[in-house]
Amino acid sequence: MGFKINIPNNIIKLPRIAKQIIAIICDLSLCFIAVVAAFYLRLDQLVPLKGPVLIAIWMSIFLALPIFWLTGLYRIIFRYSGLSIVFSVSFAITVYGLLYFCVFAIYQIEGVPRSIGLLQPILLLFGIISSRLLVKFFLSPSLFKKKNIKIILLYTEQELLEDKLLAH
Repeated sequence: MGFKINIPNNIIKLPRIAKQIIAIICDLSLCFIAVVAAFYLRLDQLVPLKGPVLIAIWMSIFLALPIFWLTGLYRIIFRYSGLSIVFSVSFAITVYGLLYFCVFAIYQIEGVPRSIGLLQPILLLFGIISSRLLVKFFLSPSLFKKKNIKIILLYTEQELLEDKLLAH
């Protein structure tokens, strides 16, 4: 007697609010990772999570959550196709990136390099698009069904004659 758990179906059957909370937690984690990665790329060393780094992390979280919510990033979680996910995330990150850039490049917070205002939104864009596409790939029910593909060969009369002549 076997016990089989179908994880994709269980996740798809979760209530909408649960899927939204999972997406929000994932995005907030990606905000944290993108800030730390941006500091690492800029300074070429891991930085302690205090002072200016914490300001950059909290600013990222406090800007991202309302902007992503207002741009509709959490409205329909798994329904979009691959290309529309990219466009919706790109729009939300563009709005977010402009504000984040203004805070750190124009306002200049002490201890935070101005390039963080450019690097972090780019890294966040790649992170969120990757996470959404991976979720779409692993949870898409059509990917788990086998599809019958028929290949149809069309020959013109000339090609048939050439094949017959070459065969002899």
